[in-house]
Amino acid sequence: METKQTQPVNVIAVSKQATLKTIMADIGDLPEKLMADVNQQNLEMDGPMIFVYEGCTGDCESPFELKITQPVKNSSDYKGAYEVTTLEPFKCVERTYQGNMNDMGSKGYDPFIADIEKSGLTMTDQCREIYTLFEGPDSDSNLTELQMGVA
Repeated sequence: METKQTQPVNVIAVSKQATLKTIMADIGDLPEKLMADVNQQNLEMDGPMIFVYEGCTGDCESPFELKITQPVKNSSDYKGAYEVTTLEPFKCVERTYQGNMNDMGSKGYDPFIADIEKSGLTMTDQCREIYTLFEGPDSDSNLTELQMGVA
């Protein structure tokens, strides 16, 4: 598997504790609220929404930090309700998942993680999801770039 290093990304973000078991409820309408805020502030978007999972072990019950982010070109005048931050460079391996959100674990992450383990790479506790095309949680046309951190 080929590793890549991402570039820093300027984002508007909201963070919260989540678990894999309750992830859909934990996310709720936060992406829509974040997008409404970014639009209300007249910020120019700089790519699709990115979810960052930190401290996620794969255990459905264990809490981790979920950061929902929207990349923006310039946030210097931002006065909205959310955090202005930068996603730091990130060494990872990447795979595209096409499908609905309910199957992302079994059809996206499970085979991806198996391939990473077979390759001998060591995963970190951070992964990112870049929502390249999102039509809705039940759409089989969604395209998500899965990025798994590696040491």
